[in-house]
Amino acid sequence: MDAKAEFLDEVKKIWIETKSGKGIRKDSPEWNLLAEEYDKTIFDMKDRGVLFDQLVDEFIWDKLQSEVTWSRRHPHTEAYEQFRVQMLKLTDLRHNVEDEILYHKMRFSYAVTLMESCLSEMLKSVTLSNDVFKRNAMESIDELKDLKIKVNDLFDRDPLAIIDAAILDFLSKILYHNLPKVNLIYSIILGEKFPEMPGSLKQDVHRFMRLRHDIAHRNGKKINGEDNEITPHIMNVAIDNIGMYVSFTNGYIESVLTKQNV
Repeated sequence: MDAKAEFLDEVKKIWIETKSGKGIRKDSPEWNLLAEEYDKTIFDMKDRGVLFDQLVDEFIWDKLQSEVTWSRRHPHTEAYEQFRVQMLKLTDLRHNVEDEILYHKMRFSYAVTLMESCLSEMLKSVTLSNDVFKRNAMESIDELKDLKIKVNDLFDRDPLAIIDAAILDFLSKILYHNLPKVNLIYSIILGEKFPEMPGSLKQDVHRFMRLRHDIAHRNGKKINGEDNEITPHIMNVAIDNIGMYVSFTNGYIESVLTKQNV
């Protein structure tokens, strides 16, 4: 759900709960009746377009500011440590299920989710906490260097806070399983090329990301309809490779920060 839809949903929820005077279950008959009344009489976006845009703008701004603050308060090392803890639990997990392949698909998919979350949080934290990295982002990323700022925003808001919000918004929209793009964005922002990974790690991780796509979109089948080979061993190797890739990325961040004496 995008920010505008989230805002609309929240306004509608508050109106219905206020109108009912009591807690009612979403999608209950009473809720649906009030929702229809709301849609018909209360919030006509055409009539309230200017006000609506202002409210949405403030909602998005407040949300971005909260996320910027959170990223600054939680260093990239914290995100990496949480990733390590969850990956250890995933590695040690024991199971007793009938569908072993489904179980391993779920483990693998969760490992990819952990990877995406960690790569995202580490990049947000290290970028928003370092002026050099913020400048690199603003000067070298097309979506940011052409940033347009409304004149009235310059009077109402801190210009540096506007930049932070723009960077966070961009970083939040990256698909963190697209590893070539992720590596490029890391390189641009940290100002140092993402280093070569040891052995076949790069090829292996990219291969497993393609497998992840097949599992997520075709239940494990290749684009030609053939089944990918999915065994407990392959899934365990994939999870190990994901762990090594994130560990390598964390080491890359630490190396850059050490050179900066940060």
